[in-house]
Amino acid sequence: MGRFGNWRLKKLRTQRYGLLRDWYGADFAETEIAAHVSHPVPFAEELDRLVSSLETPERTELRRITGRWAEFCGAAVARMTEPAELTPEGILLVEVRHSLLIAELKPAMKLVLRRINQGIASPLCREIRLVIAGGAPSRR
Repeated sequence: MGRFGNWRLKKLRTQRYGLLRDWYGADFAETEIAAHVSHPVPFAEELDRLVSSLETPERTELRRITGRWAEFCGAAVARMTEPAELTPEGILLVEVRHSLLIAELKPAMKLVLRRINQGIASPLCREIRLVIAGGAPSRR
């Protein structure tokens, strides 16, 4: 905002305070000025709101799933897998490190899907598909 922007805001606040003080008295003027000053907001909340407004709903949901992936599938499975993409149709593509793991992990994905949909408020995930790492579409 710079030095001059701050000066203008201070001048405007002083003028408004003066008018309110002259009209209603000092106590009311202070209360009224304090009520119209913006209050601090935690940075993390504001950043989440900003990122959510820039992302598609699928991208937001994928970020939420990825953040809790180990909770949904367990630490051992989380070390071998990674959520890669959530399609608009609700299909979660999960990358696995080796093709042999696809057959081993496929039955467990039904349980993981249920945990995801119970753990997130607005589930968009209808199905989980396992793909070999690097086999999911690019994340652009």
